Amino acid sequence: MDISVEILQNPDLLDQDKREKLEQMIGKINKEIQYFIEHGKKVGKLKAYIPDLLLINLITRSITIPNVFGVSEKEWKQIITDILCNGILA
Repeated sequence: MDISVEILQNPDLLDQDKREKLEQMIGKINKEIQYFIEHGKKVGKLKAYIPDLLLINLITRSITIPNVFGVSEKEWKQIITDILCNGILA
């Protein structure tokens, strides 16, 4: 389960003000990702048949994968970006 969903569903983890701020942040991030996806499809960089919500979930979930492999943060970001942009096939 997405950590933000867990936090939002558990009223004991955040007070109302922080919960509202988190909801606003999540909404803003999703809007930015949605724009990125729509633009990518419009200019032919993303496959139009893939549902936007699936792409949003793939992006948001992939950036929350913990780096337990001991690689540098820079290298970790590059690995995730490479997988998202190019897939896993050689």
